[in-house]
Amino acid sequence: MRDRANKAVSAAVVAGLQAAAASPSIALEPQAVSAARDAVLRELDPTLQNITNAEPLWRSRVIWGALLSAIGATAALIGVPIAAELQSRILDVIMLWVTLIGLVSGPALTLWGRLRARKPIGSSPASAERDRTAQ
Repeated sequence: MRDRANKAVSAAVVAGLQAAAASPSIALEPQAVSAARDAVLRELDPTLQNITNAEPLWRSRVIWGALLSAIGATAALIGVPIAAELQSRILDVIMLWVTLIGLVSGPALTLWGRLRARKPIGSSPASAERDRTAQ
């Protein structure tokens, strides 16, 4: 799946860069498309790894969560005591961080998305291209 995704993204990047190089309003020489493609794909690689679940195991949040759960369950099975007060504090800290992250990330992502938007929601690629070239 990752190879198919890489090929599709690479083709889209090349097509976009070739269109940019052909545009008189963009300063990109046609011979620079290959170097620009390589730079863009290097930047996209971590995102593609994440989207296609192809990241190394040590970078997987799912693996880390499973390991931590297994360690906690094993500790409970062998009788490692965790005081109720400590459990409560840990839970309180986790809930505090989850709440803070939600309170900060929600508005921040909304603003970021609005600032990064290049076309109205629901517009077709052709109308978005017309709008972009008209500016």
